[in-house]
Amino acid sequence: MKCFTPNIAMALLLWLSGGPLMLTVTAQERPEGSKETSADRTSMAGGVQWDDEDSPPLLFRDSRIGGWFSQVLDTELHVYSVAFSTPMTGLVVGMHGKVYRTEDAGSSWTVYQAPTEYYIATIEYVTDEIWMAAGKNGTILRTTNGGRNWVRQESGTTWILRGVSFTDSITGTVIGERDILRTTDGGVHWTSQDGGIPTQFYEVVYTDAVTGIIVGKDGIILRTTNAGTVWQSIDPVTTVDLNDVYFIDKQTGVAVGDKGIILRTVDGGRTWTHVSSPTEVNLEGVMFPTAQIGTIVGMNGCILRSTDGGQSWIEQLSNSQSYLWGVFFTDPYTGAAVGSEGTVLRTTTGGVTWIDTPAPAPQRVALHQNYPNPFNPATAIRFTLAQSQYVSLVVMDQYGREVRYLLDGEFREAGSHRLQFDATGLPSGVYFYSLIAGGQRLTRRLVLLR
Repeated sequence: MKCFTPNIAMALLLWLSGGPLMLTVTAQERPEGSKETSADRTSMAGGVQWDDEDSPPLLFRDSRIGGWFSQVLDTELHVYSVAFSTPMTGLVVGMHGKVYRTEDAGSSWTVYQAPTEYYIATIEYVTDEIWMAAGKNGTILRTTNGGRNWVRQESGTTWILRGVSFTDSITGTVIGERDILRTTDGGVHWTSQDGGIPTQFYEVVYTDAVTGIIVGKDGIILRTTNAGTVWQSIDPVTTVDLNDVYFIDKQTGVAVGDKGIILRTVDGGRTWTHVSSPTEVNLEGVMFPTAQIGTIVGMNGCILRSTDGGQSWIEQLSNSQSYLWGVFFTDPYTGAAVGSEGTVLRTTTGGVTWIDTPAPAPQRVALHQNYPNPFNPATAIRFTLAQSQYVSLVVMDQYGREVRYLLDGEFREAGSHRLQFDATGLPSGVYFYSLIAGGQRLTRRLVLLR
């Protein structure tokens, strides 16, 4: 099963809206910098664009369908990684050394040029001002002013670097194709570590100052308990590529990879078990803002959410067919995902779709008591119609004389209606109001008390 493929997304949106939507399918090429497998060459799906301008409105409390909405980054370049230091301030990185910074939760972005023309694959928030980034051709970058200016560090390699993990402002690890690099002086010097296996590494995470996990090609998992002096290979539980890993705490972690694979550990990464996945598309990023709430992103705009610490996952509607690589949340509700052709998706509901449940259709004509009553000088009158029809609503004095017409043979849709009756100019006393609809006349009493 693919994560919201065009047919699935179309069927869901048609069902929600009750009307037709325009579906445009376009070819989608694999972005530069992403790895490719033979299975990917045959499974890459086309992009989808939805145009619902002429369709009936959808019943959402949040007008952003599916809980995720697009933000304008003003670029068609692929972006690979995102991180936020606060709910308002974040950075996105991608092709050609571009760094995009927002200080208003993504409403606007300022672009900065890092000292490289190669793509930046990953970014790591260390402190409010210190961030680390890495990418193609051995690129390692450091900023000490929140991403406005960057310094390129000497890595000693020309391989692609894909993962960064810092445990404090000066101590961290960068990994990539064939390389594991370690610094204890903020990146002034980087030393190479031996992973024991000449393969491609895709992500690294440290759970404390000395304990780290690396995942990579063909399901490789490495673990260290001495800051990388020795990396131990964990018995493999899969042969597909593992693209990202995130630890909720020192013991509990989740790894994701190609073909929808999700792995989970509860013993600090010593052993891993498979978790049932609702998709078979490649999964690229995973993040947990709390111990229970997590999000995974991947190919075809795939977004998955867990509310039980990664033990189970459900699909969310992203309204995108972009290839999503990066995801970051600052709290259980506020997050961002980034991907191909400048895609930036944001949510303030944890990606949850809020759907208004319409009230049951009325079974009869009903006239409700006005409120307030007694009143001065205005009151509200409500009535309910079982079907659309022409109605009249008239106010009479105690002698039956008509003093006001609030509705005079006007057409109203089925459902509940509310009108305001302003009695300005009328003397105090007892009045009656009558609803005339569908061959019925319903009357209630009201009191004007000045």
